[in-house]
Amino acid sequence: MRVITSVEAIHRRYGPVNEQFYVWLQVPRDIFNGGISLVTLAIFISSVFGTSMEGTILTVGVIVIIVTTLGGAGCGGRRFFVQMMVMMLAASVAAFLALHQPAIGGISGFLDKLPESHMSWTILARPTGGNLLDSGLLC
Repeated sequence: MRVITSVEAIHRRYGPVNEQFYVWLQVPRDIFNGGISLVTLAIFISSVFGTSMEGTILTVGVIVIIVTTLGGAGCGGRRFFVQMMVMMLAASVAAFLALHQPAIGGISGFLDKLPESHMSWTILARPTGGNLLDSGLLC
């Protein structure tokens, strides 16, 4: 169809009335999804850092609006990369802190404490491993 966006395809295939219907139908859904995201983040931030939920929602909402307004269309692609970097950093810090707990004892202590079935990736492919209850994976 030689189009770039799905809205262009709807416009060419079904006309401008259906295009407008499709676009305006997304507005309430996107507002609802954005609200759910802000509340979810606010619950986490307020419980971890002891801030108010309302203040967290307002602050994060304003930051999102400013970043989106200044970033334009290119902001969408870059934000996924930044989000991945933040998630990788958070996961690395959590793994580092967890492995340095005295009860764990580092990587070698962690590997020693793992059940043997966790290190055998083919246990379900074995003749006796077909049933999870028989293999001891589920109790």
